Amino acid sequence: LLPFTLALVAWDALNALLLFFAVDKLLPGRQSAVVLALIYLEVVRTTQRSQSNALVTALVILAYLALEQRRQLGAAFAIAIGAAVKIFPLAAIALALFHPRRARFALMMVLAAAVVLALPLLVTTPAGLAAQYQSWRAVEAVDAISVGGGGGGGLYGGVMQQLRFLFGVSWPNWPVQLLGTVLLMLPAARWRNWSSAGFRLRFLCALLVYMVIFNHQSESPSFVIAVTGIAIWFATTPRSWWHTSVMVLTILVVSISSTDITPKSWQQHVFVRYRLKTIPCTIAWITMLWELCTYRASEGGEGHELDVAANQTLANPL
Repeated sequence: LLPFTLALVAWDALNALLLFFAVDKLLPGRQSAVVLALIYLEVVRTTQRSQSNALVTALVILAYLALEQRRQLGAAFAIAIGAAVKIFPLAAIALALFHPRRARFALMMVLAAAVVLALPLLVTTPAGLAAQYQSWRAVEAVDAISVGGGGGGGLYGGVMQQLRFLFGVSWPNWPVQLLGTVLLMLPAARWRNWSSAGFRLRFLCALLVYMVIFNHQSESPSFVIAVTGIAIWFATTPRSWWHTSVMVLTILVVSISSTDITPKSWQQHVFVRYRLKTIPCTIAWITMLWELCTYRASEGGEGHELDVAANQTLANPL
C-alpha cells in the first residue's frame, strides 16, 4: 500500500501545485494571492477526489502564457497533454487565434498531439494501444449523447441541463454547445483588439468558464476550472458592484454550497437537485462576453489596468 499511497500523494500534489505555479506566473503577487484564495475550496474539492481538473486548468493557463511569450511548441504540448487527460482542453487552441504565425502553430499542434498520443507505446504494444483508443472512441460516442444527472458527484450537464429544467425540452447537447462556441468566438471578430493583452487575458477567463458550462460531462470537481476563470477576471478588472456580486454569488453557490457550512437538506434538495452551480458561472460568462464585445483597449481605466495585469506574463517568463 505504501507505493500506492505515495503515488496518490504525488499525483494530488502535482495537480494543486501546478495550478498554484500557473496562477503565480500569470499574475503579480497581490492579484495572484486573491485568485488563489478565491479558488481554494475548489482546489481542495477536486484534490479530495484525486481528480485532474486542477491539472488541466493549469495546463490551459500555461498554454496561454507560452503563447504570450511566443513559445508555440510549449503551448502546443500543454494543450495536447491536457487533451490527453480530458479532451475539452482542446478548446484552448482558440487562444492561438490572437497571435501571429497561426499556420506554424497548427503544425506544432499536430506534432505535439502525435507525440503525446504515441507516448503509451513506451509501455504497451501498438495493437494494445490501438485497442485502447478504439475503446475510448466507443466511450466518447456514448458520452456525447448523455445528459446531466445526479448532481453532487454526478453530472451537472452544464447549460444544456439548465435549459431542460427551464423549458422541459429534450434537446441534444450539440446544438447548445455549438451556439455556446459561436458566442465565445464572437468577440474575436473585433480583430483590432487582438493586440491588447487585456483583451486576450479576458478571453482566457471566458474560455475557462466555457469549458465547464458547455461540458455535458461536468461534475462538481470540474468547477475549479470555471471558478479559476471567474477569479482571474475578478482580480484583474476594476471593482464594481456587479463584478463583486457575481464573484460573491459564485463563491456561495459553487464553492460554499458543497461544504458542511450548508445544511445537507439544502445541498440535496436545492443546490444539487437543480444543479445550481451552473447558474452563477453562466452569469459570469455572459458578463465576460459582453465586456469582450464592448472592449476598448484605448479607453482609460479598465483597458489600461487589464493590459498592465496581462503584461506581467511577459515580464515574468517561465
